[in-house]
Amino acid sequence: MNLIGGMDEAGLGPLLGPLTIGGVLLELPHAAADAWTLLAGAVTSTTRRGRRKGEDPLLVADSKRVFTGPRRWVKLERTALAFMNLAWGSPPADAAALAARLHFGGSPPERRGAPWLERLDLALPCWISPGQVELDAHLLHRRAAAAGLGLRRLVLGALHPARFNAHIGETGSKSVTHFHWLMEGLLPLLQEGAELVVLDRTGALTDHARLLARAFPGVGVTRTRKEKKEQRYLLRRGERRIALHFREKGEDSSFAVALAACLAKYVREVFMECQNRWFTSRQPGLKPTRGYYLDGRRFLGEAREVIQAESLPEQVFIRCR
Repeated sequence: MNLIGGMDEAGLGPLLGPLTIGGVLLELPHAAADAWTLLAGAVTSTTRRGRRKGEDPLLVADSKRVFTGPRRWVKLERTALAFMNLAWGSPPADAAALAARLHFGGSPPERRGAPWLERLDLALPCWISPGQVELDAHLLHRRAAAAGLGLRRLVLGALHPARFNAHIGETGSKSVTHFHWLMEGLLPLLQEGAELVVLDRTGALTDHARLLARAFPGVGVTRTRKEKKEQRYLLRRGERRIALHFREKGEDSSFAVALAACLAKYVREVFMECQNRWFTSRQPGLKPTRGYYLDGRRFLGEAREVIQAESLPEQVFIRCR
């Protein structure tokens, strides 16, 4: 087996909405196989048009490149739902079904306190047609089968503001909180048999050995490379060896990281859409927000009456850091 994984996050910096984690485990026909090449025709890393309307290749790349321009929700949702279909056999029918698939952040107790997270009746797909989902899924399944590529595991998680704030209160550190939940998402990939996992490196942290040893007690951790843009580690337990590569801009060189980034971004955008619809249903004309700091402050100021009328405690929807 050649089981290669990738992990990334979305929403580490915003004021509002969840921090989401994405992880994928690919089964490749050989260790050096490039998934972009294997899936060529169905998937691309650059924006280009298909031969017929509706058959544009799915875009798997840095989520910031995917989620840009007037069709950003269309591009992101097409990619996310097609690969969810490949992993799960069918895409989620609504936000509640998506939440039920999450490794963390999806259960009702984890969503309690923020009313827009309690029902999650947003129908999916939200920005494309069901017919487009079916077409994308069919083309991707056919190409993946022909190439001998499998999506062995898909792990998604959402750290909503209430839990985000509580965990930072316990650790006193945003970076430690981020790393803890990244490891929560990594564990299922390791349990599934991952041989190599590439993780997108964010922030200034360049030595992960101590944090890895704490996250996986009883596992030997050896640093095999330390460079400015990439740090590599070998995990050892008995006869098993697992390579972890923390790589700056990992989504540019690793298909698995790029796909994980797109999936994490989609989960965050679904939850943000639920929040925006809840607020705008109570205050028509309120401009939605994606939750980033400056626009998040604007949104909080404009939505002050709703926040006060609903007696919303700040800790359930505003991040402390």
